[in-house]
Amino acid sequence: MHRFPEGLIRSEKISVNKMDTNRKSISIFGCGWLGLPLAIRLRGLGWQVKGTTTSEERIGLLKSEGIISYLLKLPGLEYIKSGLFVSEVLLISIPPGRRKKSNLRNYESSVHEIITRAKKYGKAQKLIFISSTSVYSGRADIIRETSETDPESESGKVIRNAEKLIVTSGIPYIILRFGGLVGPDRHPGRFLSGKTGLTTGHQPVNLLHLDDAVGSILRILKCDFGNETFNVVAPVHPTKQDFYTKMAEAIDLPPPVFTGPSKDCKKEISVKKLMDLTDYSFLHPDPMNFNF
Repeated sequence: MHRFPEGLIRSEKISVNKMDTNRKSISIFGCGWLGLPLAIRLRGLGWQVKGTTTSEERIGLLKSEGIISYLLKLPGLEYIKSGLFVSEVLLISIPPGRRKKSNLRNYESSVHEIITRAKKYGKAQKLIFISSTSVYSGRADIIRETSETDPESESGKVIRNAEKLIVTSGIPYIILRFGGLVGPDRHPGRFLSGKTGLTTGHQPVNLLHLDDAVGSILRILKCDFGNETFNVVAPVHPTKQDFYTKMAEAIDLPPPVFTGPSKDCKKEISVKKLMDLTDYSFLHPDPMNFNF
């Protein structure tokens, strides 16, 4: 069962729109591990929610939660009814995938298709793109939104290119660069369990709990600004050795074994901009205290 955060809206430091429960509408491209709990929370707040899934089996689940559902396997938006694009907010939460090269090849064209259709129908007032901190080069100890984006991984490269499509779309946008996502069914104790000879034990973790992934999006939806990019990770950064050892032991798995430190940069993702501009208060600020 997913646990959804409560009391997410804090004091108002910036201009905020009141939610008009009769008018606010959002289309979520990707009602999966992140998109579905977000959709359920928004439905509870009175939003009209449309969502896509790649699985016919999940259509019934979405409908049972009051979500107007669409079966969508990208690319291929020409077969999708225009109603999916007639929303005030379009949120793209589609990971590019790492295992299938075809997914990586199709990712940018899929984002381009979404933008093209959004501009055709002209209803979208904002694009929200769920990006990743993998777009950064890692050649700095402290990573801010203005830091160099020169990703090493193929998935990071296609996400960076998709960001560029969002920025040049002509539609007001928000880009959220999420850290590594953890939560129900994604326990980090399994990530490195039993591995040996690891040289990154001194490096900080840059993770984000599902509750705060949902919570930060809800906060952004309340904020009256656009054309911004935010890092979103837990603001406390324990070392990988401390964190992954504790997480593995918490579920009775063998902990990873770390050797001498590497010479790599520490790569700590800063969330100062998010916290300063939106006044978002993390539900799980310290990964050492994450619960699942």
